Amino acid sequence: GLMLTKRLTGLHKGEITFSSKENAGTTFYLSIPIKLSYYNADEICVPFEEPVKEKEVEATSSVSYEGKQLPLILITEDSDELREFLDDNLGKDYRTVTATNGKEGLDFINKNHPDLIISDIMMPEMDGIEFCISIRKNINTSHIPVILLTAMNSMQDKIRGLEYGADDYIEKPFDLDYLKARINNLLYSREILAKKYMNKPDETTLSEIRSQPDRDLLNKAYEVVLEQYHDSDFSVEHFCRMMSVSRPVLYRKLKAYTDLSPQDFIKIIRLKKAEELLLNSVKSVKEIAYEVGFSDPRYFSVSFKKYFGKSPKEFTQG
Repeated sequence: GLMLTKRLTGLHKGEITFSSKENAGTTFYLSIPIKLSYYNADEICVPFEEPVKEKEVEATSSVSYEGKQLPLILITEDSDELREFLDDNLGKDYRTVTATNGKEGLDFINKNHPDLIISDIMMPEMDGIEFCISIRKNINTSHIPVILLTAMNSMQDKIRGLEYGADDYIEKPFDLDYLKARINNLLYSREILAKKYMNKPDETTLSEIRSQPDRDLLNKAYEVVLEQYHDSDFSVEHFCRMMSVSRPVLYRKLKAYTDLSPQDFIKIIRLKKAEELLLNSVKSVKEIAYEVGFSDPRYFSVSFKKYFGKSPKEFTQG
């Protein structure tokens, strides 16, 4: 609290001092200058006129939610005022839920699955670092992006937060537009990764995933489908069994990083294999459909056209 107060005081060109006597107590003194000469022109709001507009922080990206449910953001913050402020303001652009500490936050994400987490570091019961470690250790939650908020602004503190698995680290006090920009950038990064995978479904695309356990799981998923794609009986149930994970976990991981369900994940790899065969073999469309695991050649042609924009026959004719 004192560190945050000192930074806020500094932003207002003021200073904070104290006097203390043993067994008597401590008194803090806060002074802020009121003369205009202490401030720059862009720091002054003229009374009864439109305030000088602060320079907005623009997101370097935009995320499209057309036809999709808005992302769900969990806000974990022990300060009632800041938690309510974030909930009110972020709630205009996203779905939001709140928790007062890491323990409450974990209880929520073990039952629900937010798209992103914003967490303070200094909290009772379970602080933000413990919270972040718990999220990263759990295969059910390790894919969720985490932004840490803190008044601790040393480089060592930032490195520590990132080393424990945070995706971003923002100092208090912060600009709300800047926080929104960072949220959008993290969500946009997932969207870009998903689009890359749609175009090139292989292990090189998934190498961009920061979490090693998630990267290993997704690479294994790719390898399993690559071994089984020719088998028309290869189902999502078989997929989960070979992955040694539950269906909900596999669904969440694939959806988080590729925006594909397990069934669509299998289908995309089959279609990309069909593309290779159409370009490099003299087999008929029907033969290729069976070879890549489609039991119905007509359904294969419909799926191929939906993905590539051309029917298999049009594709081979250029």
